[in-house]
Amino acid sequence: EREREAKELEQEKQREKVLEVMEKAAAPSPKAQVSEATKEWQPKAQLFFKNFFFAEQEKRLEREAEDKRKDEARQQVAATLAKNRDQALKAAQEAESIALRIEELARNAREAAKAAKLAAEVAP
Repeated sequence: EREREAKELEQEKQREKVLEVMEKAAAPSPKAQVSEATKEWQPKAQLFFKNFFFAEQEKRLEREAEDKRKDEARQQVAATLAKNRDQALKAAQEAESIALRIEELARNAREAAKAAKLAAEVAP
């Protein structure tokens, strides 16, 4: 994406330079038309290039806005995944502590059962 953006910016700079050169070299000619944007008489080629240049600039701005929306969505997904991972880790830790507690209770129950059995055998 960065390479594409750099290439587009370079192309846009080149177009601006060409446009400037065309504007400087432009002289009223019989092949001129009225520009919609400036309401001035301009040569057809210059008018065509300006229209093309502005259309390309609008497309680039739309692509940048779309890229920005996609980046925001990616960041939101990454934040959600991080939150879910933290919740899963917390749940796993809780489950592990519960399992350890159950094991401890089972061990205590076995010891109590053994003690009760010995007490029952010793008592007449």
